[in-house]
Amino acid sequence: MERNATRDLRLLLFVLIINVGNVFSLTKRHGLTEVRPALLALVLVMVAFVAWSMITQLRIVRRMQQEVGAVYLQLKSQIQRVRQLMQLRRYAGGLFLLGLITIILYSQRNRFWSTELEGIDWRSVALAILVIAALGVMVWIGEYKQQQRYGRHLDQLEAALRELEA
Repeated sequence: MERNATRDLRLLLFVLIINVGNVFSLTKRHGLTEVRPALLALVLVMVAFVAWSMITQLRIVRRMQQEVGAVYLQLKSQIQRVRQLMQLRRYAGGLFLLGLITIILYSQRNRFWSTELEGIDWRSVALAILVIAALGVMVWIGEYKQQQRYGRHLDQLEAALRELEA
């Protein structure tokens, strides 16, 4: 688990650079410079949250390895904290998608709220829906990968603790 958490933390800088570059590229290409600060702030807040959660998870995993006192209770509480952190990430991913949808709708408010539907660029609308759907799938895949990397180890540890309890 520690190896996975450390590897995830190393990839975070690469993710930050790519996301900031994507924000600048996409806003420049599609003429969305008006909402660039909001998009950039949203991405930076999300990356900061992910960094905080990864560092916290690494600390919890390291603490699980070093505990010697009341090991049973300590491990049980640490497992619960890791699971809560994983659930918090899920909620943050949903909040990120909601913020992205809000920013896109705000940037295109004149087109969407006009009474003439003929002036709407339907390709842009379809592209925005496709991007949001792709981000939703990426959040789901990330959650699945997270469960693969950490969930089975936590399940095995909980099973071992239940055996000790019995």
